[in-house]
Amino acid sequence: TVLQVDACFEIASIGKVPIIRGDHNLLPQKVKDFVVEQITVLRPASIVICTGTIFEEEYIKELLIKEGRLKRLHKYDNVYTAHADPADHVTLEGRIFVDQDFCHKMNGEKECDGVQHNLGIPSVRRRARDELYSTLINSMRGRTMFIIPFSAGPIGGRYSLNAVQLTDCPYTVLTTRILSRVSSAVWDSIGSGDFIRCVHSVGAPRPVLGHSLYMWPSNSAQAFVLMNMKSKKIFSYGSAHFANAVCRSSMCLRVGSVVGREKGWQAESAAIIAISDPSGEEIFVCVQGSVGSGKNTIAMLQSTMPGWKVRPVSSTFAWLRWHTDGKLYAMSPENGFCLQWSYREKMKDKQPIEAAAIRKRSLLLNVSENAAGELHWVGRDDLLFPDKASSPVSQSSVHHPRAKSCAVVSASDIESLHPQWDSPLGVPISAYIFLTNRPSTIPLLQESPSWKEGISLAMSMRTVKGTGIDHEQLIFNPLGMSTYYAFGLNEYLKQWFDMEKEGRTMPKIFHLNLFRRPSTGSSTPTTLSPAASLSTSSTSLDIKSDKSTIFDTPVTPQAENKQAPKDFKTMWPGFGDNIRLLAWIHGRVLKKESAVGKGFPLGTTVPTTVNIEGLKDVDWETCIEYDGKGWKSEVREATKKIKSISLFEKEQKFLLSFLSKKRGIIKESLGENKDQMSKEPTKEEKKEAANIQSKEEKKEAAITQSTVASMEAIKSVPQQGQTKPEQKEEPKREPKEEPKPEPKGIVKVETSRDSKDEPKVESKTEKKEEGKEEGKEEKKEEHKEEVKEESKEEGKEGEHKDGSKEKTREEKTQPPDSNEEKKE
Repeated sequence: TVLQVDACFEIASIGKVPIIRGDHNLLPQKVKDFVVEQITVLRPASIVICTGTIFEEEYIKELLIKEGRLKRLHKYDNVYTAHADPADHVTLEGRIFVDQDFCHKMNGEKECDGVQHNLGIPSVRRRARDELYSTLINSMRGRTMFIIPFSAGPIGGRYSLNAVQLTDCPYTVLTTRILSRVSSAVWDSIGSGDFIRCVHSVGAPRPVLGHSLYMWPSNSAQAFVLMNMKSKKIFSYGSAHFANAVCRSSMCLRVGSVVGREKGWQAESAAIIAISDPSGEEIFVCVQGSVGSGKNTIAMLQSTMPGWKVRPVSSTFAWLRWHTDGKLYAMSPENGFCLQWSYREKMKDKQPIEAAAIRKRSLLLNVSENAAGELHWVGRDDLLFPDKASSPVSQSSVHHPRAKSCAVVSASDIESLHPQWDSPLGVPISAYIFLTNRPSTIPLLQESPSWKEGISLAMSMRTVKGTGIDHEQLIFNPLGMSTYYAFGLNEYLKQWFDMEKEGRTMPKIFHLNLFRRPSTGSSTPTTLSPAASLSTSSTSLDIKSDKSTIFDTPVTPQAENKQAPKDFKTMWPGFGDNIRLLAWIHGRVLKKESAVGKGFPLGTTVPTTVNIEGLKDVDWETCIEYDGKGWKSEVREATKKIKSISLFEKEQKFLLSFLSKKRGIIKESLGENKDQMSKEPTKEEKKEAANIQSKEEKKEAAITQSTVASMEAIKSVPQQGQTKPEQKEEPKREPKEEPKPEPKGIVKVETSRDSKDEPKVESKTEKKEEGKEEGKEEKKEEHKEEVKEESKEEGKEGEHKDGSKEKTREEKTQPPDSNEEKKE
């Protein structure tokens, strides 16, 4: 309970916690209650209430410079750099948890199929949740708590989300100010309404006992991110990296997807761009894909075709909703861009927009300084200093193998930014592009004939995990969102299928694969097992023993930053030349005659009029080539995956029907290929054919043996028309003498005149037995015949001694109908 708020928070059993900066009178009552609740747990030494002013920014930067955690590069305009501890990973894959109470409420007692990280069944969930919450106790001891009001989307916007973040890391304050809209106006926007509650701690209470490189406090051994969807709370602990501390993905995608589901909109991991031709005709496009698919590259594209422009609205997130005019609108919840570079190769003049953005008013991470006071970025010297070679610099520990160099810049500092980037309504979407990263099979560009078929194809295609430079493992990542949506995959896909309704103008769907590579005879990408793939299966936490803890779950190590091998070359040059592909999409949306395509065997349309003038080593027909065998494998794996996951019946039937049609088309196309039929079979094909032939021979031999056994049983039973003995006239009739089989495995079968098929069986069996049954089989047959002869002799003796006994034996050997004939 708050006893007094007068330049401090005074709380029973704790005492006074002073407010050293900011005005507490601006805080709404709900925010005060939330702050007091967390003070009792976190126990900070002081409080700073942020306002978003420029004076506050200078105050935070001076504080970090004094601590040795931030360094200013005086040769540039307001550019600062920081170095992260190598143990503090960019992502906490394996330690991002979703409290599953909300999922159980939505899906009954079933697990959330599709939620990649959750806390498992209720009994385990309570224990894991208590363990995570207990980690937060006293985590801010001796540190200052910063209270940050921010908005995802324009402040006060109809579709924006308000949030309040508590953190003990000044660096997090700076990054939040750039990536989100931080202002005291958020307090007025919250008023008496609800807001997202975020809590972040580096997990290093003072006095700090351990050692941290570069004065970067963190606790990576116990780092985690926990989201409670019922109360809309996000807890981040142990990491100071802005990817985990600022709660960007957690709020804009995970929590945003849940809030959007309740309010009728969707949160997607997509970039929003505007494409305009030389005449000024403009369309807005969403570009959605997983990490490493080229989404940011397209968003920050500088055109190589005169007159054509690409201007970004958002580079990472898009919130989608349908407007009353029947069009799909996309809004950007971001205020800044996070720019990251891969280490594939030196790319001079490939990304000039990004290069210009980081030279002013930017916050850099894991970037060093050379002797001339300029930026030094491993593998990026040619980009940052295109006019002259940079001064030599020694390799410092900042360039450790897993250091992710990145820059956080304000959206207003991007030269090509679209003027409607801050629109509270968003922009109308005319086309939707789904990206994938595949070295083979998937063509460079294709257009789907309908909305549902486009969603089905994007859902079914696998992609390479990560960037695919040092590994090519294929995973199922539905629409690039498998790690972000916080409810079941069945609900997520239903949202996409239910978009198509009467009266709506559906965007055209395109599929883009910028990473198709020339065939070099190398091994094909491997497919991860269902448990390892980022698929739709839930990876619930399972605490088995009483001594095990949630922190026994290892954090997936960040992949080392390796430059690509020299032979890493794609069919399409990419970067600025991607405008050639976007120009064709622009023409297809506006139905221009210049945008011509041809039918692809799978029912999609591939372009035939893309402008490739001036491009070297680009074979367009190879870029859109059809790979029947590759698609056959793709459809087979997708069918297995769709059958193995829990989806709504309607959507699952449609997906399986879609894949079944594609499978039939692929089989037909492979059957019509005469070149493949005339090719000499490979060693593997010959071996497989030999195995099939041996199996057929064994099967035929087994049938022959069963036929012989059945014929022997028939011999012991007289035919119906062969004998009809009368007991009165022949009381002492001798039993019919059974034929003796001939030696050497030859089986001779006597048949009646009415039987016509048995002699054919006899000839077959004789041939089979002569060719295959020798040695042991002959001995077995001779032994059987000796036993039969002995039984016959015993029968004859019994006939002479006791006639009635022999008569009973005759009745047993007759067919069932003979007894009725006797009675008649």
